Amino acid sequence: MGADNDVNHQLKLGISSITVSGLRIDGSQVVDIDQSRAAITSLDNATDMVNQERSYLGSMQNRLAFHHVQPEQQHSEYRSLTIKYRGCGLCG
Repeated sequence: MGADNDVNHQLKLGISSITVSGLRIDGSQVVDIDQSRAAITSLDNATDMVNQERSYLGSMQNRLAFHHVQPEQQHSEYRSLTIKYRGCGLCG
C-alpha cells in the first residue's frame, strides 16, 4: 500500500471458510431436545464466526479507504501550503 510496493507495505488478507463445514454446522439434527439444543449452539457459534469475519473485512476495508484517501489529502494540503507561501510576499 502506498508508493513503496515492497514487503513492508503490502496488505495480506485471509478469511476463514464460511461454508457449512467451515462453520461446523454440517450434520446437525433436531430429532430430540438435546440435538435441538446442540444445533442451536452450533448456529450461535456460526453466527459469531460470520460476525467476526465481517468485522475483520470491515476493518480492512477502512484501512484501504484510509490509505487511498491519505495521498489525496496530502497532495491537497501541499497545494494549499504552496498557494499560501506564494501569496505571502516572501517569494519575489
